Amino acid sequence: MNHLHTENSPYLLQHIDNSVDWYPWSDSAFERASSENKLIFLSVGYSTCHWCHVMAHECFEDEEVAELLNQNYISIKVDREERPDICAGSKPTDCCYLSKGAESTYSSTLPDWQRI
Repeated sequence: MNHLHTENSPYLLQHIDNSVDWYPWSDSAFERASSENKLIFLSVGYSTCHWCHVMAHECFEDEEVAELLNQNYISIKVDREERPDICAGSKPTDCCYLSKGAESTYSSTLPDWQRI
């Protein structure tokens, strides 16, 4: 089980059964990333977003992808409708961050993980 089980967001609750060790946007996620010297993998979406469901199915439900994310990143899932201050765009967003606020890579979607 990941860290989304206590959240109220319908979007975040859609991901509680993913094998990805998701955190909600929180100080504890950033503290863990800092203490383990890991990048943040940030995924921002919303419950009625088509591409968010595609990403969930093609990537976040895949055990190999989950293992890769869990070993190398601290993964944070954000509901854009609850936290528009984090990502104001109209598309789902997946990013890697070096530290809180220092973006290193960006993609609006990451279909077919094998191409990355």
